[in-house]
Amino acid sequence: MRKLFFITLICIFVSNCKSNNENTLRFAYQEKYLLDLDEKNVTLNKNITDEYEKFNGLPNLNIPLNRYIFSPDYKIFISIAIQNTPLEIINAYKSDLTLKIIEVKNYKNNLNMFCKKNDDFAIKYIFTESKEKLPVILNVVSKDSLLIKKMYDENKIIKKLQ
Repeated sequence: MRKLFFITLICIFVSNCKSNNENTLRFAYQEKYLLDLDEKNVTLNKNITDEYEKFNGLPNLNIPLNRYIFSPDYKIFISIAIQNTPLEIINAYKSDLTLKIIEVKNYKNNLNMFCKKNDDFAIKYIFTESKEKLPVILNVVSKDSLLIKKMYDENKIIKKLQ
């Protein structure tokens, strides 16, 4: 009986330790994103995918939405290109007449863009995931241009990737 008590106690302890990892969101094959306290991973639904399609605006490319993170100040859409290269994605963004690319910079050999579409400002970070080498696009979207610009300048979102 005593052994059972200690085994149960150890199981409870281990399960509590695992709950501390709730701030790590896994996406793609092995990628991780550290969630802030005000960020929440939300299950995908039609409204979210419709909003993603409206903002992403690349209907000729196969880039499905993989994860959605909600914050009171911004939204993050994480998508994975199934059949397209990073160069094809970049060229598609450049040819999108509804997207105004304000600034572009390289970050660790990946492309980071600060842009505007309609009334929304965004960071579009394009990188290649480590296992299958598929292009991943992180779209951070908000109506607050100063917030997005600050996040872009400080590489805040990128630094939360593991």
